[in-house]
Amino acid sequence: MRTWFRPSPRDGLLFCLVLAAAWGARSAVPAAPNLLNNGDFTGGFTDGQPAHWTVVPGQKVSADADAKPPCGGPALRVDIVQAAGGSLGEIRQSVKVKPETAYRVEGLLKATRKEFAVLGVKLRKDGREVERLATEWNAGGGWTPVVCVFDSGGADEVQVLCRWRQSEKDKPVGEAAWFAGLKLQETDAGAVAAAPWTDAIRRAAAVRPPPPPALPLPPAAGDLFLTPDGAGARTGADWPNALPGNAPGVLQSAWDALPPGRACRLGSGLYANLSLKVASGGTGPAAIKRLVGVDTGQGLPWFVGDWNPKDVERGASFLALSNGVSHCAFEGLRLARYQHVLFSKQGRHIGLRLRDVCAYEMRFGVFLCGGGLAARPEEASRDIEIADCAFIHFTKSAVRLQGGNTDVRVLNCTADAGGTAWMREAFHIAFNLQGDATRDAKRDPVPWADERDIIFVNCVARNCVYSKARYWQGDGYCAERGVRNLAFINCAAFDCADGGWDVKSDNALFVNCVSLRNKMNYRLWGTAYLVNCLSANAFKRGGSWTEDGLWLIGTVRASHLTVANNATMQIYADSKGEHTADLVLERSLVAAGAAADGKLAALYSAPERVKRIDSAEWRPAAGGEQAVGEDPLFVQPALGAAWAGEPADAFDSRRHGGARGYSSARARAWRARPAEELAQHARGLLRHVGWEDLKRRVLTVETRGGA
Repeated sequence: MRTWFRPSPRDGLLFCLVLAAAWGARSAVPAAPNLLNNGDFTGGFTDGQPAHWTVVPGQKVSADADAKPPCGGPALRVDIVQAAGGSLGEIRQSVKVKPETAYRVEGLLKATRKEFAVLGVKLRKDGREVERLATEWNAGGGWTPVVCVFDSGGADEVQVLCRWRQSEKDKPVGEAAWFAGLKLQETDAGAVAAAPWTDAIRRAAAVRPPPPPALPLPPAAGDLFLTPDGAGARTGADWPNALPGNAPGVLQSAWDALPPGRACRLGSGLYANLSLKVASGGTGPAAIKRLVGVDTGQGLPWFVGDWNPKDVERGASFLALSNGVSHCAFEGLRLARYQHVLFSKQGRHIGLRLRDVCAYEMRFGVFLCGGGLAARPEEASRDIEIADCAFIHFTKSAVRLQGGNTDVRVLNCTADAGGTAWMREAFHIAFNLQGDATRDAKRDPVPWADERDIIFVNCVARNCVYSKARYWQGDGYCAERGVRNLAFINCAAFDCADGGWDVKSDNALFVNCVSLRNKMNYRLWGTAYLVNCLSANAFKRGGSWTEDGLWLIGTVRASHLTVANNATMQIYADSKGEHTADLVLERSLVAAGAAADGKLAALYSAPERVKRIDSAEWRPAAGGEQAVGEDPLFVQPALGAAWAGEPADAFDSRRHGGARGYSSARARAWRARPAEELAQHARGLLRHVGWEDLKRRVLTVETRGGA
C-alpha cells in the first residue's frame, strides 16, 4: 500500500494488501467459487462486449484466443483507438458481497507498455462508492499476476474493473492491454493483512494479572523497569528485577514514585487493561518525567484497553492528565482499544511530548483542552509536541485541540479514520482544532481561548467519512473561527467525504501540501496563503453540495498552485452576505478534466473573483466550445484516482516545468529537511507581514535555510 509519508516505525499500517505474487501461489488460497461471471472470458460476446461485463465505450474490445495466458483460455483484449478524457478506461462487473468479509481479487495483466493496465476494486454501499483499491500495474515483458486482498467493511457491493490508460497525455493510441483469469473469491479473514493490533486485542483477553509487590512503592532513586509479569526480586531496579506491569496498581505506583528527570521503562510484551492518571510531572525541560516503551526482544510493548467501538462513550483513557501537570514525555508505545490515548479536560500543561506512539481502534487519539480563557489565553497549555505517531481507525478524531492550546507541533503523523467501517459518530475529523467552538455556553458562559500557533509538518489525513446526514461530513484537517496562525508544511489529505482541509481560521499557511479525492480538497473561509500546493481529483461520494478543487469565501493568495481534474469545479469562489471570495493566483495552473457524467468540469464559478497573474489554464474543447489554453502535459495525471505520493512527479507539468504550478522537485527539497527544522521555519513564516513578505520568507527558507 503506497503512503504519502511513513513515520518510523509504522507497525501494521495495512488494511488492503496489494500483492504481485507468483502465479503458482494461487494454490495456497482456499478453494471458493468465483463470484465473477465470465471471468475467464469464455462466455462469449453480446452486442460487442463480453457477456456479464459492462464496457465503457470508446475503445476496441475483443476476445484474443492467441494471447496464451498462463491460466489457459482466451484473454480480453483492449486496443486503444482514441484518446479519451482524463480518466482511465474501464470494463467492469458488479457483484453483491457480504459486509465485514474478506475477499480476494486476482488476475493476469499484459500490455504493450509498462504500467498501462491495472485491476481496480470499488467498494459500494447502497449504490454509492465508499472506497477504492487497486492492484499493482502490469510490469511489462509478459503476463503479470496481480492480487488484491481486502475486507468489504460496510460495503454491500464490489465492482471489479479492468482499467487502462487512455488520456491524451499518455499518448495511448496504438497501445493495447490484455486481461485474463479474473477471479473474485471469498477468502479467510487471515488473508487480509495481519494487523498486529488485532492480534494484541485477541491475546489481551487471556492475560491474567500477576500478584503485585507491596504498594505503594517507595520513592525511586533512578529509572524504574517493568515487564508484563516482572522478574527476580520485582523491585524495578533493573530488567532482571523488573516490576510486574500487569499487576494491579503497579504502573500507577511506579509513575507516582518516579522523580523528575527519570523514566518508567516498559519492556516488550502485552499489558492488558492498564491506564495511568498522570498527576505528577517534571520540573522543567531538563527534568522531564518519562514513560518509555523499550524493545527488549519482542518489539515495543502493547497496551490493550477495554473500549469497544460499539459503545464509543465508555472505556478507559490510557493517559489522563491532571490539571496543570507538565514536562512529561510518553514514547515508544503501541496501543489498541482505548477511548483516548492522551486526555486532558482542564489543561494548563507545559512541555508535553508524545513520540513514536501508534494507536489503533479508539475514539480519540489525543484530546487536549488547553484550559485557557479568552481573557487569559496565556494560562492555556503550551509547548506541546506530537511526533512520529499513527492513529489508525478512530470514531471521532486523531488529534483534537480546544480551549486555547498554543505552540503545538504535530510532526510526521498519520491519521487514518478507516472510512465507513469506522463511521460511528458525526464529525469524523482527523486533525480537529476547535478553539471555543464546542463550549456549552449555557453551562459555561465564560468564553474559552482559541488555539493559536499550531504547526503541522509531514502529516497525512485519510478516510474521514460520515454519511448519516444530508450533508456528508468528514474532514482531514478542520479549524474553526477564532483559531489563528496555522502552518501546514508538506502535509496531505486523501479520500475524505467533505474537506481535505476545512479551515475557517485566519493566517493559515500551506507549503507543499497536496489534497486529492476529497469532496472539497481545500475549503478556506478566512485569510490563507498557499505556496507550491496541489489539488486534484475532487469528487463527491454522496450527500449535498458540490465537489471542488478549491472552495473559498475568504481572502486567499496562492503561488505555484495546481488545481486539476476535479469533478465539477476547479475553483468555487463563493459569496454569502458580507463575505465574498478574493483570490489571487500567481504562476499557477488550473486545468479541467472530465466530470463524472462525461461532461467537462468548469474552471471557475465566478472568474471575476479570481485575479490571475502569469498563470495558465486548460480546458479541452467540448459541446461546441473551443479549448481554453494549452494542455499542461502532466506527467501521469491518470494516477490521481489512487495517487498517494508516488511517483512524486505525477502532477508536474511537462509544458511549464517549474515555472507554473506545483513542482515535486521544489517539494522534495523541503521534505529532505528534518521535521523539527521545518517547524522552526514555520514559526518564522507565521510572523510574516503580508503576502509579499511571506513569499520572500519562503524563498529565503528554500535558498538559505532561514525564515
